[in-house]
Amino acid sequence: MNITPSKDHKKPLYAIGVATCILALSVTGCPPRPAYTPTTTVQLAGDTIVNTDDRVETTVTAPLESPANTEFDLRPYKVFDRSIYENTKTVTDMARVKSYAENKLDIVTKNTDLVYEGLYWNYTFTIIGADKFTAWLDLWKYSDRYADEDGAIYISYQNDAAQYERKYLYKDPSEQYLIVTTCRDYKIINEFFTKGKARNGAFPEKYFAFCLEEFENRILSPENALRWAKENHVLVIEDGKSVSGQDMWEAFIINAAAGNESRVLVAWYQSEDKKKDIEATLRFYYLIFNAKNTTEPYYMMSRACDSKKNGESTSFDYADLFTKADPDDPARRTDVYVLSRGRRLVLEETEVLPEGPDIPYSATAFVVKIDKT
Repeated sequence: MNITPSKDHKKPLYAIGVATCILALSVTGCPPRPAYTPTTTVQLAGDTIVNTDDRVETTVTAPLESPANTEFDLRPYKVFDRSIYENTKTVTDMARVKSYAENKLDIVTKNTDLVYEGLYWNYTFTIIGADKFTAWLDLWKYSDRYADEDGAIYISYQNDAAQYERKYLYKDPSEQYLIVTTCRDYKIINEFFTKGKARNGAFPEKYFAFCLEEFENRILSPENALRWAKENHVLVIEDGKSVSGQDMWEAFIINAAAGNESRVLVAWYQSEDKKKDIEATLRFYYLIFNAKNTTEPYYMMSRACDSKKNGESTSFDYADLFTKADPDDPARRTDVYVLSRGRRLVLEETEVLPEGPDIPYSATAFVVKIDKT
């Protein structure tokens, strides 16, 4: 989303002329790696050879999800041994990876100097330049590559529950891009390659279920909750700054402005301050926009990350966007989103409102600030 007001001012969000973003998320489980060791040496990029023959399976695996719509033939997109590595001599330009991701994904949620990641239907897809795959994989902890029952390659990694899960590896027909996903629906994977850009509507129900399920049941220490939130489709505010999941929030706001039901999960983290004897805290905020409620359409619940007990809930009448320019850098700005109850606020009032873990019970406003360049 790219909202650029011509000057610092408040703008009702229902007036934002932006096409509705698409938001989807998989909440299905990922199948485990099998209890056998691979039987082949696999070359995954350049001249790097990875030999995993001496690995022995001794770990707990996540629940198995069977593939769906297996009548679709994915053999042209699966990676079998060395078949993809014939065309990886040309270094992938990240601008090309970005263009490919924007053409394929419903929404891009994350990018680094190695990958672009986003949502396609109900699943996360990670897109990597073929020559950058080994460098990306080296960043993973407890990960490796194995051959599936049909000889196709998948990646094994350890989740927060110390279970090993699979992410499946596919290749674009150009053999310049590798795609990693937990998706086991062959129809969706086939359409990713043949069509792309699946969604043109509001949030899917599976993302709604994800927000509610995680808000009610995700119990972690503040540090572990912060790490989990950064790895999932959650807006993360860390010590007052938005650090990940900004697209989730913006998609929530845009869909709400378009009159579509919307939901989003926010994780607000405050670091430990030993000088003030303050422990680290993280609160989850679960926000719902219900267009059928014409008086208070925004509803919010919150709780501490390490407690199942809901702390507070409140509702809001209005949603407004302020744009605050950076006086030292014209190219930078801060988008200030304000949900308020009773009356609309002005920008100056938002500067003194408590934020994150300090938001009081029955707060009259909820403020999210997102830096832009």
